[in-house]
Amino acid sequence: MDDNLDVAAEHLEMLRRQFPRTAMQMVLDNTLKPDVPTASWFGRVQVALPDEEWPTTRLGPMIPVCQINCSELLVRPKILQDIALFTVFFSNELLDDMAVGGESDGESWLFREYRSLDGLEPIDEPELSALRIKRPHPIRWEQVVDYPSIYDVADGQLLRQGLEGRWSEKYGGSGECENFFASKIDGWPSLKYGSIHYNYRVWPQFVLQLTPNEDAGWHWLDGGIAYIGRDASPHWSYWVLGSASG
Repeated sequence: MDDNLDVAAEHLEMLRRQFPRTAMQMVLDNTLKPDVPTASWFGRVQVALPDEEWPTTRLGPMIPVCQINCSELLVRPKILQDIALFTVFFSNELLDDMAVGGESDGESWLFREYRSLDGLEPIDEPELSALRIKRPHPIRWEQVVDYPSIYDVADGQLLRQGLEGRWSEKYGGSGECENFFASKIDGWPSLKYGSIHYNYRVWPQFVLQLTPNEDAGWHWLDGGIAYIGRDASPHWSYWVLGSASG
């Protein structure tokens, strides 16, 4: 059995090396001093269309998670080619560890997409609950080469046979062909906890990952990860929120 696992681990490492993807790692940097309201932020949303109000739920104003200006990305993924800027909000209920919803619906979370920066105006942030992201940061981007985790290249049977432990022992500290466990756009999702939970019938294309961040005071689902994906067609798009609990 051990010999078989060694062979399987070597085979999976070979597969993993064949599938690098470019990712934009989100670096929170308070030394940046953005001079335009459309700059990228974590924990802050600064713009909207003139007819858009700050989103609310029955428990009050939604929490601004991020504002991403896609023109700032060093490499813009194809899935975002038609979007100039997007903003993400979570409800108080969702930040308080409630279950993840399906596509963006304005109840548990909200994704706003803008095809152009033209017409966007500053929007005032209302007084928010104590559950908000405590320390908003401007974002700068670093381009990295990202690789899949073991859960993206191994089937369940191999994992049940003990390959996961062997993989960690042999490759976990090597730093080669690593999956970046960080907040990022594109690349491969970090499947630290085995899988992504999407409460929706369509498995979307991965777009954005948000990991815990001490500097910003961002924690969700007891150290879990938030994933945003897109199911797009020429006529509509669904933005779907997934999660993995810590």
